[in-house]
This record gives sequence, C-alpha cells and structure tokens, in this order.
Amino acid sequence: MTSSEQHPVWPPLADSQYQGQAEMILGPELSQRFAGIKLMVFDADGVLTPGNLIYSAEGEALKEFHSHDGLGLVLARIAGLKRAVLTGRNSLIVQQRCTELRFDAIQLGRFDKVRALHEILAETGCTAAET
Repeated sequence: MTSSEQHPVWPPLADSQYQGQAEMILGPELSQRFAGIKLMVFDADGVLTPGNLIYSAEGEALKEFHSHDGLGLVLARIAGLKRAVLTGRNSLIVQQRCTELRFDAIQLGRFDKVRALHEILAETGCTAAET
C-alpha cells in the first residue's frame, strides 16, 4: 500500500465526482430539506469555533475548529450549498480554514454586515430568500 493510499488527500473526491449523489449520501429527507437553500452564511467566533480566543506570546488570536463541523460543511458543499463566512475580526486562521473548506465567499474584518452580506449575495449569485 502506498503512502497516498494510507493517507488520502482531503477532500477525497472532486466536487464533480459528487454531483447527483446528494440523496444517496444525505438520504431523501435531508436532501429535500436542503432543496430550497442555496447559501449558508456563518460568523466565525462562536459559530465556526467554540468561541474561545487563545492568544500566543506574540499576541496572535488563535482559534480552534472542530473536524465534525468541517465534515458537515463538506457535506453541505456536496449537497450543492454555497458557504460563506462574514466576521468582524480579520483572521488569517479563519481565512485558511474557510479556504481549506472551499467556501464560496470570505468576508473578514467587516462590521458593515448588511453591505458585506449584499456583496456575498452578489458574489455567489444567491438571493436573500435562498440564504
């Protein structure tokens, strides 16, 4: 067994390989419940993280994320949902996590939430009713 077979790259498949499999993966009930939703927008602190702020000796605010949440966000992408983060803090850690999870829009350091949300809607092509 090769090293890549023992430790596959995450996520294991490209998005195109999941197309049409949402009902098989999520089940018919959950797949139907997701049908009208096109976009989910999250805050970071206390939503994508447990809300703890841990500071390094250099003063950097560290954050922790739970892998189960990441799996849920990957499953949402598989189901065809777009994902965005909108947070008031400017955090390279949040940027990295959302990039790894292939978020469709990332708005950091934004306190003008209404304007930022409109920008996310324009960027993703989704309406407020689909969000």
